[in-house]
Amino acid sequence: MAAAVEAGGFFLGSFGWALLGVTLPNSYWRVSTVEGNVITTSTLFENLWQSCATDSTGVYNCWGFPSMLGVTGYLQACRALMITALLFGFLAIVCSVVGMKCTKVANGNPEVKGKMAAAGGCMFILGGLCGMVALSWYAFNITRDFFDPLFPGTNFHYALPKAGPSRLRRGSDASTGGQYGKNAYV
Repeated sequence: MAAAVEAGGFFLGSFGWALLGVTLPNSYWRVSTVEGNVITTSTLFENLWQSCATDSTGVYNCWGFPSMLGVTGYLQACRALMITALLFGFLAIVCSVVGMKCTKVANGNPEVKGKMAAAGGCMFILGGLCGMVALSWYAFNITRDFFDPLFPGTNFHYALPKAGPSRLRRGSDASTGGQYGKNAYV
């Protein structure tokens, strides 16, 4: 009976570790969809490593975050926690395999096998906690930003061109910036 519980715990821990490994590169951690008619429908989605956009025509564009210091603090912490969770899970699998009763490694010393199994179980728990904190923290930030009316996030404002002679006259100033400066978007 103890060997079955041990093997069941090992397989559940390994399955959880595999799910964390599949979750990390998934692109759909944060999704923002703007629906309109067929031409203006667009979807923005991102994960811990990159941000992507697609539109209704099927154009798909991704760009990685430029640097470690260029992202927010919680995103850096979530990256570190997810990588730590995967490392804890890998070490837990190694320790648990060595410590399980059904393996022949260190078979002559049951005390070492017990300590290795306990260490593997503790590492599975620590890895699970790291993954749970990272995912919960990321979800909390998404929810907070969604309900914050002052969040300066993705806003879709479409600038319509101004008509009339004054706009045509200022059109020649576009290369020099005119009255608004060289980098102004007017």
